[in-house]
Amino acid sequence: MKARKAIAITLAAALLVTASVFGTIAWLTQETDPVVNVFHDSDIQITLTESKGTVDNQDATKHNFEMIPGFTIEKDPLVTVAAGSEDCFVFIKVTEAVGEGVSFEFDNILEYTIAEGWVPLEGHDGVYYREVASAERNQEFKVLKDDEVRVLEDVSKDMLNEIKGGTNLEPTLTFKAYAIQKYKTNEVAFTELQAWEKVRD
Repeated sequence: MKARKAIAITLAAALLVTASVFGTIAWLTQETDPVVNVFHDSDIQITLTESKGTVDNQDATKHNFEMIPGFTIEKDPLVTVAAGSEDCFVFIKVTEAVGEGVSFEFDNILEYTIAEGWVPLEGHDGVYYREVASAERNQEFKVLKDDEVRVLEDVSKDMLNEIKGGTNLEPTLTFKAYAIQKYKTNEVAFTELQAWEKVRD
């Protein structure tokens, strides 16, 4: 009987010890800091500026210049791609016009050359493009070689009088800049023609 009691007490003690041990066991665990994915916006920002000429009082986009036969006129249109802009195509569209009713064309009185780096867009007169890679600084691109337009020497007094004699007969040279992201997917770029189709007026 005493032996049984002793066994029973021993078993009870063993169970108590086992219960207390397993009750304090800690599993090996670990956790990481979270990884938060934040999707920021991207952008392309361009400006087109010009500092030469007299700005029209009624339309700040117009710069007025005096034509003197044989003279060179300073004109400095400048396209700036802002720092941090994505890889892009930049286009410049140049539009020449003379007023209705004059007897001559634009290239009979004025001439200019597009600055280096601009490539004529096939099949689109007056449109030029360049590819611009993303950069940490602003990137500036002149539009006209030597920042000038030349008045031809053989512009006559009669031609100038013809311009003066009517309304809205003055020749104009208009620049407009456009930009579009270069890549349509991670690895596939637009062609220059596809890009132009996306941005043109």
